[in-house]
Amino acid sequence: MREVLKHLPALEISSSTVNRPRIHFYGDASGENLNCLDRSCCDVSRHDIWLGGILVLPEKVLPGCKPKAVGFSIKITTLPVWLLNCPEAIHIGFFEAIAVDLWRRLLRSWVDGSFLINHIDNAGDCYNFVSASSRCPLVQSVISSFIREDPHTDGVFWAWLGTARNYGDCPTRLYRMEILKTALDVSLVECSEDDIPWDTYKSEYSAISRMCCSRPAKRRKK
Repeated sequence: MREVLKHLPALEISSSTVNRPRIHFYGDASGENLNCLDRSCCDVSRHDIWLGGILVLPEKVLPGCKPKAVGFSIKITTLPVWLLNCPEAIHIGFFEAIAVDLWRRLLRSWVDGSFLINHIDNAGDCYNFVSASSRCPLVQSVISSFIREDPHTDGVFWAWLGTARNYGDCPTRLYRMEILKTALDVSLVECSEDDIPWDTYKSEYSAISRMCCSRPAKRRKK
């Protein structure tokens, strides 16, 4: 092995890449009785669905400046018709995936040029983003959108963490947000549910559905 290594070309390490400031993103979602959604009604306000995310900024990004963290908090009051008509279950993992996707759209200017560590408390979503695939077509539509937005994801690291340690849980439960604002000096960006790219997810979902329907059924082994 030593002889083999001697003949291998040296590995070039870019100092600018290694020394990029690290930013931690915490995303989450919450909702009540999602298994009882009325598919005939677009109004879902009674289910109290929230999306939230927090970017914790290092001193290298904003030395001596405030805020030390930025984030977003969105309440979903209506769902698109195409989503309500789909046969898949509309579950919390789908909304948590959307919360992760939204940082690129709402907080991107804070992230460019940094090494981002995504913290997710949903183990399924964490594995799905790492593998860029999901068994759920709805979650896959969000992941596909995430990758198309920026196919170069080498500057993103995925990590699971427990719910109790997830800062992103606070923007989805406003009574906790006041505590977090005091601890981290969080500044929330202006946004609303209109910023959720439902049309993009619909397009991705339609493509995935067509691809799944075109696959031949596998024969069961006797």
